[in-house]
Amino acid sequence: MNASLKTPLALSILSFLRERPMHPYEIKHMMRERHHDEVVKLRGGSLYSTINRLEAEGLIVATGTEREGRRPERTTYALTPEGETELLTWLRESIAVPIREFPHFGSMLAFLPHLMPSEASALLRERLASLEAEAAQSALVLEDEFWGRLPRMFRIHAEYATHLRNAEIAWVRALADDIDAGTLAWPDVIVAWHRRRGSWSDGSDMESPVVPHET
Repeated sequence: MNASLKTPLALSILSFLRERPMHPYEIKHMMRERHHDEVVKLRGGSLYSTINRLEAEGLIVATGTEREGRRPERTTYALTPEGETELLTWLRESIAVPIREFPHFGSMLAFLPHLMPSEASALLRERLASLEAEAAQSALVLEDEFWGRLPRMFRIHAEYATHLRNAEIAWVRALADDIDAGTLAWPDVIVAWHRRRGSWSDGSDMESPVVPHET
């Protein structure tokens, strides 16, 4: 299987087709019904383009078309034996072996000293507000009566996403509090570099500060 095709969306498609043959609209409906959008990016024509690529790889196959009234024809797809093998191999590897990821937010934290403390704290609290709004929206979804009737096995991905979000909320709030309290101080060498420039800069025209390594 082409490495570029190994996406959560492709895995979701293969997994639903292992349950039974479906057409793309059914797959999209099932993804939303089980809230795979918590962990899978689904937008535009990405579902259809991924289905086409999976078919080209021989992992799924079209089994027929149907039409309801004036609606366009819908093609039903089924999982091939090769697709099932790929699905299970990929799933086992992904569950058992941690993959080193490079999250965007984590990368940006490495450069936080380029902002003055007051701005860094304000931006962190802005992020915190967005995360809390997402958490509130997810809580409403997870309290839905239909969602509650689903077996827990179909809900664990949302549990995981919720725990990750809640952990980030707590950590970001604590980080902003530490900055405001002065318990997380900017290193003297960074403060001195800012002051040599005449003020605490917003970083828009900075040269990179040189932080000496300990020997």
